[in-house]
Amino acid sequence: MKMTKRIFAAALAALMLTSAVAAEKFTPSVSQKPAPEIVVQQNEKKDEAAAIIHNEEKKEIVSVPVGDLLVTPVSKATEQTKEQLPVPTTPEGHVDLDQTVELKDEDLEIKEGDSEELAISKNLLKATKQVQKTEELSELVADLDEILKGHQENYAVTEDETGKVVAPAKPIEEIKSENLIVKDIFDVSITAEYKEQLAVEGHSITIRLKTGLSADIPVMGMHNYEGDKWEMIDHEHTVRHDNGDISLTLDSLSPVALVVDKTMLNAPSTVTPTEPATEAPTEAATEAPTAAPTEAPVEPDAEESGSSMWLWIVIGAAAAVVVVVLVAKNKKKDKEAV
Repeated sequence: MKMTKRIFAAALAALMLTSAVAAEKFTPSVSQKPAPEIVVQQNEKKDEAAAIIHNEEKKEIVSVPVGDLLVTPVSKATEQTKEQLPVPTTPEGHVDLDQTVELKDEDLEIKEGDSEELAISKNLLKATKQVQKTEELSELVADLDEILKGHQENYAVTEDETGKVVAPAKPIEEIKSENLIVKDIFDVSITAEYKEQLAVEGHSITIRLKTGLSADIPVMGMHNYEGDKWEMIDHEHTVRHDNGDISLTLDSLSPVALVVDKTMLNAPSTVTPTEPATEAPTEAATEAPTAAPTEAPVEPDAEESGSSMWLWIVIGAAAAVVVVVLVAKNKKKDKEAV
């Protein structure tokens, strides 16, 4: 009877560990990733820009040049705060996402005299901590499932500019908030000149990013627009391009998370991504500080899902070892009693 209880306890512990893995809020490589690559856009005059600022009538006001827009991933937080803030790290030196919940709020408050880099890192760590503390992302965004339904317009069967059909791996209505996971978390900032333009009432900014995923896998943006307040960027301000890029329109700049349905990361693609000839980054753009390596894998998060699978296997094996040890000890005690 005692042996049965111990085996049950070991099995329960293994189940709890497995549940912890299932509740992961981030894909495994988030703490190591470079920033998503900024895709150069063309403004109305056909000039290249890293971002475009519009007024409330959606008229272009000004273009932000390459070099005046910076995207900072959470993986840079340790590098930029190591002297001022004890950021929890893994043995490899990456941000330990699980331990960000232990960071004190007062340590993450931006203080007078903080450099811009330090302020960005603090905001990123605060945003990461808020995500990590949730059971589901719906705790950060009210009516998230309703907002997700709106994104169906972006992923219903459509045609791109060449007439090619673009459709999702599965209908958008099947995507539930409990399946959402963060694939990238980063801060977006612009130089002072353009901050003033964006700060005008009714102005917004559009940025275009590479996602590393094909166009039929839904990717959406969440915006930590103030303190602990988040919004899901709605479908009217989100565009997925046929090559997998995503364009987001924001009315302010601060931490942004790209989220995906974790059940779709290994789903077979139903479209063949193509690069639009008129908006491909130029050689100068790929050399800009915000650009990620052009030889990056097309679908890195499929590999990340494989990493999660191996983690499950390791946990299962560890649980099995615990059970075997307990059984062996119990048998030894029985023999000694005899």
